[in-house]
Amino acid sequence: MNTIEEYVLIAPCGLSCGHCQVYLSKDNPALMKDFITKLSKENPAIAEDLATWNTKRGNLSCPGCRKRNRGEVVGDANKTSHDPLADNSSWRCATYTCSVEHGVDFCYECPEFPCVKLQPCTDMAAVLPQNLKVFNLCSLKRQGPAEWLKNYDEIRNLYYFGKLVVGEGPQIQLAEDGLRAIQERQDFLQRSIKEEDQE
Repeated sequence: MNTIEEYVLIAPCGLSCGHCQVYLSKDNPALMKDFITKLSKENPAIAEDLATWNTKRGNLSCPGCRKRNRGEVVGDANKTSHDPLADNSSWRCATYTCSVEHGVDFCYECPEFPCVKLQPCTDMAAVLPQNLKVFNLCSLKRQGPAEWLKNYDEIRNLYYFGKLVVGEGPQIQLAEDGLRAIQERQDFLQRSIKEEDQE
């Protein structure tokens, strides 16, 4: 794998770990609680499992797909992995493993792209951005990681809050509820940061 350190938070599948609530929760545990709450509406069993692990192991932030799946040591040198779920193989990412086996940094470099691992699905689409992966990978290929990262917030906002206009794609300005949700999300994050700073 040749991914330079600057882009290590871009997963092979085309998601930005650096923008993920589970990654960001290392600095703000309220984000993990928010993520578990959202996930519980889509898949209560997975949310309960994640909440249990989070309680048992402390704040269960993810260091990012590449670091987690490589099992890099962070902090305690006596640990074999920084991944608090290392002993739970069901949390291993088959897409990451596949990218390593194919010797590619990003799935778009693979001769089998796109494959079923990237197939869009409506299950948990409101919480997990699986349906963005192929679009992101094509954008990454066309723009390169630096330019793509500059546009990632806009891409996510269109995905989660845009209103679909047939033939034009999602339009954020047409979705007042989406704009309100973005503002509420930003307010929530700011409140959480202030509360944590006061503790």
